[in-house]
Amino acid sequence: MFNTLFLPLKAGWFDKIKSGKKTFEFRACKPYWIVRLTPTVAYFKDGTVLEDKDLKIYTSVRFARGYSGEQITFKIAGCEVVDGSNTDLAINEPVFAIKLGERL
Repeated sequence: MFNTLFLPLKAGWFDKIKSGKKTFEFRACKPYWIVRLTPTVAYFKDGTVLEDKDLKIYTSVRFARGYSGEQITFKIAGCEVVDGSNTDLAINEPVFAIKLGERL
């Protein structure tokens, strides 16, 4: 039921996460991410676990530095929808904010 979200990143973003300067990862609320992250938002909001075997709850996230093979994994400390204009995406629409917790 609990899964690891895998996200390849450009080197600059990966390096900021690795150094601890970036503690959130953002994804625009587009259909692709809505399907994947809505169950995780519900889980971190109030502990809701949806009874659908096709829906995944992500409790950790693994970042890859492009396709170099270098990877780092973090626990997810929270996941919510926020205003994208105040994020590194700088878009005027809702975005998913994945809060990074302990490095694994």
